[in-house]
Amino acid sequence: MTTTAKCHQVSRAALSLLLSVIWCGSICFGQPPTTIRARPDSELRRVHEWWYSCAGEPSDNEVDSVLAWADSSPDDAEGVFLAWAAAHAKLGTRKLTAEEVDALLEGAANKQYVPAVAVRTMQTAEKARNTGGPDAAARALRGLKDDGSPDAAYALGIGGTLTATSRDDLARATDILIDAADRGMVRAWTWVAMCEARMAQFDRAKEFIQKGVDHGDPQAIGLMGAWYLDGYNLLRDEKAGFELLERASKFRTANGKFDRRLAECLEKGTGTTRDLPRAFDHYLRAAQGDDYVSKVWVATALVLGRGVERDVDQGLKLLTQLSEVGDAAASRQLGVFYLEGLVTKRDIDRARQLFGAAAKAGDESAAEYLEQLDVAKQR
Repeated sequence: MTTTAKCHQVSRAALSLLLSVIWCGSICFGQPPTTIRARPDSELRRVHEWWYSCAGEPSDNEVDSVLAWADSSPDDAEGVFLAWAAAHAKLGTRKLTAEEVDALLEGAANKQYVPAVAVRTMQTAEKARNTGGPDAAARALRGLKDDGSPDAAYALGIGGTLTATSRDDLARATDILIDAADRGMVRAWTWVAMCEARMAQFDRAKEFIQKGVDHGDPQAIGLMGAWYLDGYNLLRDEKAGFELLERASKFRTANGKFDRRLAECLEKGTGTTRDLPRAFDHYLRAAQGDDYVSKVWVATALVLGRGVERDVDQGLKLLTQLSEVGDAAASRQLGVFYLEGLVTKRDIDRARQLFGAAAKAGDESAAEYLEQLDVAKQR
């Protein structure tokens, strides 16, 4: 073969290789190479440790990374489930709708990922409580528990606690929850403590709630704080109770659950120095977590300027909105304002109407106001 022929053969081979590379998409003129997302193992591990061991809340960046991974890799059932767990707890900067959160759980369950199946089974049972759902769910969860799933044991134990009608029922639920905790679901210790308290086993309740506190479970920390404040299961210690509630409220996953009790302490000076501005802040957080008692307190505080700059119009507007959706306390408080005529024009008929609505909803104070108005009318 001549030198020229050899050169042509090499050129044709090189051209063939180049075309095959272009055809396969490894080189794409005018476009950037495709980016392949790597599995965020470190971030997934952080969410996993938080979900099972309460090992500190994952950062927003870690949660956002897990959510992005779930979007791009729906076949990774574990990743999708952990994304659901974080989104369900309202962690991360990306706020998903309830439908989007449910879709994550459904996606992982459809892949037969056992933790997701366990949670979905329990949720389905809750929705079908009056149609035999809990019994069917218990059978399904028992099978998953026997296969070693801590999530199934946790869900089965909670279900047993909520449906217990006897001490024996509670004892069985307690054993299942202890099993879940021993398998790594440390959140179960709080439920164990509540079961023991219901059975009047107060020393054991204290022992198990302390396990939850030691693991950093915000629910355990907040519950123990409430027990100290009330002297329930423990010697009353208002200072210790306030400090534990304050600690629990700092967890983002608490979602305002302990802020109302903390606000009450700050409002009344229970276990701490009275501080109305701080009380307002915590009532506001609790209200944002959908606590209606706190919503009424915040609205009333705005009208009166209690711990916040006074805004009568905004406060009355909020109370009116709450009254219109059937909140008895809001209707009663609004009735008081109309009766007194100090922050709005006096209107006895409107006050009577509001007291009547609140009394019909079971508000005893409103019923007393209504009775007083009736007595005054007869004079």
